[in-house]
Amino acid sequence: MRLDLTTLLWVLLTTSLVLATAVLIVYWRSRSRDGLAAWGWGLLLHGLSYPVFALRFMGWIATSVVATNLMSAATIALHTLAVMQFQGSRAKSLPRAVLWGPVLVAVLSSAVLLHDHQMRNFMGSVILGVQAALLTWLAWGPGLVEPRERGRLLLVLGSMGLVLTLVARAVSTWQHTDWDILVEVPIDIQNLTYLAALPVVLLNTIGFVLMQKEHSERALSEEEQRYRQLIESANEGICVIANGCFTLVNHQLCQMAGCTQEEMLGQSVFRFSDPRDEALLRTNHQKRLSGKADELRYAARMVVQDGSVRWWEIGGVAIDWHGQRATLNFITDVTERR
Repeated sequence: MRLDLTTLLWVLLTTSLVLATAVLIVYWRSRSRDGLAAWGWGLLLHGLSYPVFALRFMGWIATSVVATNLMSAATIALHTLAVMQFQGSRAKSLPRAVLWGPVLVAVLSSAVLLHDHQMRNFMGSVILGVQAALLTWLAWGPGLVEPRERGRLLLVLGSMGLVLTLVARAVSTWQHTDWDILVEVPIDIQNLTYLAALPVVLLNTIGFVLMQKEHSERALSEEEQRYRQLIESANEGICVIANGCFTLVNHQLCQMAGCTQEEMLGQSVFRFSDPRDEALLRTNHQKRLSGKADELRYAARMVVQDGSVRWWEIGGVAIDWHGQRATLNFITDVTERR
């Protein structure tokens, strides 16, 4: 079965633009600096390279050839930059000259070799292959100081697929003799290259976005662990309250309430409130959630597990807890002072 080049161009254009839009929307909503913008712009450039390729069907061959080589090389450079921005100092990086140098070489070689179709396509494949190899190397994360999880492995797999595609294209181009005069490349090679580009774009983008998600989840887990260590070492009762329930309590607060951590977690914070002070507790909790009571510290009566009434002095601040508004509270038993 012969692949239809026009259909492939439309599929790749649509896929790239949809992915670019999704990634850039996530970037604009989160204002993340972890490479999402560079990845999204790279996808956009990649998608636009297909209608630019199609310009040669309209007779704009020189413009199409040079611009397509520029956009293809710039796409890989932007995706490599995105990985560098995401990893920061956690892994090795590339000098800017190594990152952007191949883009300049791709443009110059396509212009100089404009009428030598075989050599121009061979050189273009080699240059893009070198870029893809660098992307694969960076995606693996040389010197990485954190675990390599699913997202990174998907990105490595997709990048390796791109390297193999470009190596096969370079070899086929060098050996091929049946050149299509209109597109100035063997049509079966061009079709197979574009067909291979689809899973590469999907794998790489899914892998990169998944890397972002896994890194954020790991950072949240580490932050929570630091919270727990700080809380457990405190001499006063400390708890996190989200949606009106205890989501984290330390040993000191459990002793004050006469409960175990298992008995307190997930329970309403107002379970222990004395009816005489429940309205005060609810009002001050809402103030603290809105960020208007960070300096507020007040005393309220609480009914602990054995039924006795204790005076607790309560202070705290509003925080973000796993993406939702919550309060971090500091509690001292002041019954003996009343």
